[in-house]
Amino acid sequence: KVSADDPRMAGVHDHFRRNLKDIVRLGAAHGACVLLCPPAHNIRNCGPFASVHDPRLSAEDLSRWNQWYEQGKAVGATNEDLALDFFNKAEALDSRHADLAFRQGIIHANLKHQDQARQYLERARDLDALRFRPDRQINAIHRELAAAHAADNVRLVDTEAAVAQGSTNGLPGWEMLYDHVHCTFAGNYVLAMAMATNIDSSLPPRLKAISETALPWLSQEECARRIAYTSFDQYQITDTMWGRMKHAPFTQQSDWNRNVGHLQDELTALKPQIKPWALKKSAEIHRQAVEHAPEDWNLLASHARLLQYAGNITNAIFQWRETLRLAPCHPQAHCNLGMLLAGENDYEEALFHLQTALELCPEF
Repeated sequence: KVSADDPRMAGVHDHFRRNLKDIVRLGAAHGACVLLCPPAHNIRNCGPFASVHDPRLSAEDLSRWNQWYEQGKAVGATNEDLALDFFNKAEALDSRHADLAFRQGIIHANLKHQDQARQYLERARDLDALRFRPDRQINAIHRELAAAHAADNVRLVDTEAAVAQGSTNGLPGWEMLYDHVHCTFAGNYVLAMAMATNIDSSLPPRLKAISETALPWLSQEECARRIAYTSFDQYQITDTMWGRMKHAPFTQQSDWNRNVGHLQDELTALKPQIKPWALKKSAEIHRQAVEHAPEDWNLLASHARLLQYAGNITNAIFQWRETLRLAPCHPQAHCNLGMLLAGENDYEEALFHLQTALELCPEF
């Protein structure tokens, strides 16, 4: 646990600034346009992973703080105004507790006090003693360096604003991110568009002329079709995230039950997408995507994974072989092909692929 006022944080921020500055200088020295993208992150549906008290808090004040805090928690579900009153009394004693700030922020969000909600939710992020999200200073450094090196063709991509714009009441949450930093498909599309439009506007005149006559940007739906992102894939990703949420450090969050319940509801809604008729539909979308881009090994691997899940072993083996033809060092392809071949009693080739997978990725 590292508190927000830990003296070591100054060194962390200084190292980050120096490292990012080196990247900027290197890009500029080679004539590249450098895009600085402050990491998008969840503040509305991601409670702090750990909280610490002000070390100067007396035992008597800590006891009173706990009293106000527990009373606020007890009435929060039925009387948010009263809960906020209790939490504000606790804040007057100790304002450094991350989960207290988070609970205050959530109540303000529920009461449509958007400015106060953002203030408290961002404070909760900055006070989080397990630092899995970028704090205010990390993202400020991006802005600082972009402004200082604007003459060197360094640009800020305001990814924070882009994600906030796509979120409920401008507070980044489930719409854009599954957990603290991992984006949903919608979140990834928003970030990609923010970067792509910046790249487009920074092209040299020769390429800019071509870009201006090009087709419009692909929609989110068309992007999904091109990369064969189907309901099956959404189910698989949601299932993976749900599995992660069931373990620490997520189980330490005060809103864990709500977050894991949200993913469970998503899984339930997506469950029909793993039925045979839905898998057949998804497989056709994958087939069309592969036909459109036959040399894209990512598409081939995705198609092979779907066929394997659906029990179409013969075609899955073929697709994994095709994947390895284009990406011979793909450990998961070797692993999956090896397991499928073993199931078909082709032990000699299975052993080769499984051993290769271990050589490429020893933790398999």
